[in-house]
Amino acid sequence: MNNQSVEEEEKALRESLSKLQGKVKQQRELVERLKQLKQKSLIEKNGQQKSIKTLINEQKFLTTNRINKNKKPSNPITKPIFTNTPTGRKYHIPLSVNSKVTLNQNLTRLPNRKKQVNINNPFIQKILSSRRYHRTYNRFFFNGYKYVLIHMDRCFCLLSTCNEITKEPIEDAYSMPNHIKYNGKYYIKQPNGNYHMEQTSRIKHNENKANLPCKYYTSYGICTQPFCLYLHDPKHVALCPRMQSNKNHKCLDKSCHYSHKPTQFNSPSCKFFQIGKCTNNDCIFTHKLEDQSSPICRPFACLKYCESGLNCKFIHSFNCPDVKEYGRCLDPNDCNCLHNSDLIENDMKLITRNEDNDNVVSIVYDSNNDDKEGKDKNDYNNNDNNMSDSDDENVEFIVGPVGDSISDNKNYVSL
Repeated sequence: MNNQSVEEEEKALRESLSKLQGKVKQQRELVERLKQLKQKSLIEKNGQQKSIKTLINEQKFLTTNRINKNKKPSNPITKPIFTNTPTGRKYHIPLSVNSKVTLNQNLTRLPNRKKQVNINNPFIQKILSSRRYHRTYNRFFFNGYKYVLIHMDRCFCLLSTCNEITKEPIEDAYSMPNHIKYNGKYYIKQPNGNYHMEQTSRIKHNENKANLPCKYYTSYGICTQPFCLYLHDPKHVALCPRMQSNKNHKCLDKSCHYSHKPTQFNSPSCKFFQIGKCTNNDCIFTHKLEDQSSPICRPFACLKYCESGLNCKFIHSFNCPDVKEYGRCLDPNDCNCLHNSDLIENDMKLITRNEDNDNVVSIVYDSNNDDKEGKDKNDYNNNDNNMSDSDDENVEFIVGPVGDSISDNKNYVSL
């Protein structure tokens, strides 16, 4: 009996020990989880503190610059400044800071010279290179500056060398705002002028290339790289250019890799629909109203495809968007867009005319002539179709008065 009682006690003790060991393990796991959570919170706090410190340092730098600019000079009286004029030298009166004396209107003043962009500045050079590299992306406008949204919507890349509103050139990123808000998310300024999403500025994001369309496949319908990681979607292909140029809108090339189905995503906007004069029921072009002052859609112009379609706010045209925005093409060797002369800066159109029409004789009819001449005129107009087959096809027929009196006109010909 004693041996049985001892064995039962040992079993009970072993069970209690196993239970205690299980509880100890659970507590250790809880402690480790708490440690990990605290470490994560500390890392986040450190990142926030560093971002706050950078913002404070930038604000200090801006305030010191403003104070230095607003400081009074040690010598309030300056030397007189003179300029050479045809009548002689005219002096600028040296004025003190607190002086209430005004300049005479007859005296000349120094012109207000505008600051120019320093191309040798590495900050500006990077902006110019990013313009060419990200030329297929549409622009975003924040606080007077243009940006491009890249890296899976995690980064705004700066593309402006000056403020688009005030036209003041940029020398560094200190004069720019500290953050940008887009779609409820904050983007923090970096020293190079770009803006990265909050708490993701130091993390390298590997884009999933399988979700991004291949540029070459969308533009030409074929990709020559055998191990291309980008998406090759047959529905995501540009429209065949032969269909757009031919009157029948047909392509007879059996080996053509382009898409032969016009949609709102790959066909350009109809020019006649913009005026309200499109009478073609089988029009292959997209009927989308557009504001001609808005910029050209860069994905559509460069890649010949736009995912927004009818909802796109930009112009769907194959003209070069860089020519309209900057006045010149940034990549003339590899650009596959149209470079028309009517897209030059300030909308200056080159006048194209046929110089062979200068020597053409212009014939004018007098409506106030006698009845006989009126009958000859009607007979002449009735035989207009027969004259079109003659040798004088380049003759212009102008009906109506040109000057005050038709008989006084130099080009008047009596029939």
